[in-house]
Amino acid sequence: MSLLRFEGDLKNPSLLHIYWDGEQVRTVCKSLFIRRLSVFRGCCDKREFWIKFQEIEAQAARAEGVRLLARKGYFGPELKQKLIQKGISEEVADKAVEYFEQKGYIHDRNRAEGVARRELKKGHGPQYIFQMLKQKKISKEDVANLRPLIEKEEKQSLQAYLNKRSSALQGKDRRKVAAQLLRRGFSYEAIHEVFQNSEDDVD
Repeated sequence: MSLLRFEGDLKNPSLLHIYWDGEQVRTVCKSLFIRRLSVFRGCCDKREFWIKFQEIEAQAARAEGVRLLARKGYFGPELKQKLIQKGISEEVADKAVEYFEQKGYIHDRNRAEGVARRELKKGHGPQYIFQMLKQKKISKEDVANLRPLIEKEEKQSLQAYLNKRSSALQGKDRRKVAAQLLRRGFSYEAIHEVFQNSEDDVD
């Protein structure tokens, strides 16, 4: 009698539970592993099972990574989290992300710069952008390298946003406009300077 058993999840059909000698050892995404289960035929001991499982898990992680990256760009931490959600272990997910970085399919620093420039064009300030990059778990080093660029272009982004929204903002109390700009991540100093320059232009 085989010590290895696979069982679908009754509540979530996309999951597959793996049991060894009655003990649940892993839960994985069925679609990633179902075609690879034949590898386990003839496994007689747990050590042999784990060796084979680690091999197909690495294959599954790379295959899923390719599929995800073909659909859209991901930061390394984002791709890692996607793989973990599919039942890939953190260690294997880390190795898969490292593999894609080495192949040049993931480049967090370049992608972070692209995100920063895009958000500046949308009229978002540095604090908004820094928070967004933090949520995407971009390294502190990469964020620090971007800081001079983002802060340098803050006033230009702010002025472009005000020009674009001039008709909607016209007649509004300046304090309310400033509060709105602060919520968009612009600094008080940049807001004050842009307002001051606009007054000087009027004069």
